[in-house]
Amino acid sequence: GRFPFQQMPILEVDGNIYVQSTAISRASARFTGLAGKTSLEQAQADEIVDYLQNDLQEEMIKFLIVEKDEEKKAELKKKFVEQTGPRGLGFLEKRLESAGGEYFTGNLTYADIAFYRFGKFTENILDGEEIAKKFPKLAALYTRISELPNIKKYEEAKSS
Repeated sequence: GRFPFQQMPILEVDGNIYVQSTAISRASARFTGLAGKTSLEQAQADEIVDYLQNDLQEEMIKFLIVEKDEEKKAELKKKFVEQTGPRGLGFLEKRLESAGGEYFTGNLTYADIAFYRFGKFTENILDGEEIAKKFPKLAALYTRISELPNIKKYEEAKSS
């Protein structure tokens, strides 16, 4: 039927249904030219997106949604804020530096936009000023993405 796995989200393009968030992200990136210009760039972009989703966001989901015990939630959040988050951002800063410091693959891809989205998601969890000091290239990337015309338009539409 219309919902192959009986769940959302779905993306429909020319009568074809795509499911699963990451598959939709990758397909959308390919449809819009943001997947990466070469197979290597595509692999690099996928690596960043997978790391953000599977390693960092999954850790956040544990204390935001999964854990019900308030003490355990606080412990998990503290560990993320003090250890997991900064360690992960350190890895990402190094990846960004190794690609020239402007974009994760050297060119704008969906990985850069995914990082921006991750930054928005963590605004109330991580200390933005502290993060910007520790990871200046990531902070600059976040600002660079926030200034893209379509990102600006999207953010403005969300807040109105």
